[in-house]
Amino acid sequence: MDFQAVALEATPKALVYAGVIVSVGVLASRLLFLSCVHSAVDDRARSRVASGFGRAAAWAAGALLVGLLGRAWAHTAVSFGVSASFATESLRAIVWDSQWGEAWRVQFVAAIALAVFSWAIGLVPQIAWTLYALVAIAVCYLLPLLGHAEGEAPRVLLHGSHVLAAGIWVGTLTVVALAMPRDLREALLRGFAPFAFVGASVIGVSGVVAAWLYLQSPPNLVATTYGWVLALKLVFVADVATFGFLNWRRFRGPGRVAGPGLGQARSSPDVFVYLEVAMASTVVLITAVLTEFEHP
Repeated sequence: MDFQAVALEATPKALVYAGVIVSVGVLASRLLFLSCVHSAVDDRARSRVASGFGRAAAWAAGALLVGLLGRAWAHTAVSFGVSASFATESLRAIVWDSQWGEAWRVQFVAAIALAVFSWAIGLVPQIAWTLYALVAIAVCYLLPLLGHAEGEAPRVLLHGSHVLAAGIWVGTLTVVALAMPRDLREALLRGFAPFAFVGASVIGVSGVVAAWLYLQSPPNLVATTYGWVLALKLVFVADVATFGFLNWRRFRGPGRVAGPGLGQARSSPDVFVYLEVAMASTVVLITAVLTEFEHP
């Protein structure tokens, strides 16, 4: 097992996953805001939130671009060695002349489009948000063109739906926790349960199907490296679900705030919210590592 190769390939891949998941999370959190909070706040608060969504969309698109550039370099370094990875000939062989590069180029063009549309949000919001949404969802299903799905349509659909669901669940939570004003955060989290339920349900179903496809038999969960890494991922997924349940119990109670922007913000820190985000980030990293191992 080449741990250096795994680290080189998995690190930028984790950034790619994070960029896509947060891109979807921006869209879902914006929908959450429009459906639950928008009518209860003034124009100043709406403008502040809109700016937060725009920044989050730009950061997510930027992370995706940087991650994809990192993937191209890492794949070159693994194929030709680190010393030759910056040579034009080596990079061209990977990006332009290989089958891997064909799928990578499609993803990279989509990432550029996502970045352009995130920039356009400040100029033509309605059109830009629509185009951003279409591209972000498309990228979820472009990612499996590289990896275990191997371009097979059913597996691309399975993996793409898994990534999309992760965005709806943990991507939305991340944007709400890190990009939204504190005085509105609780109101958004109080309406977050349906998004979390849909995302978690799709993740659960698609995860079980993927495990059944790739493990082939239950003993492989403990008899193979792939199985061990998958088991580690499941442990952290359980942590995410546990903190998610605690957060659901906390924010579903009545009368916590008088209304978005009207009541007093919760004085205690949102520890469980941040822990859920941290555990989800760890799951993303482990997933990037998992996809570098051959399944049984």
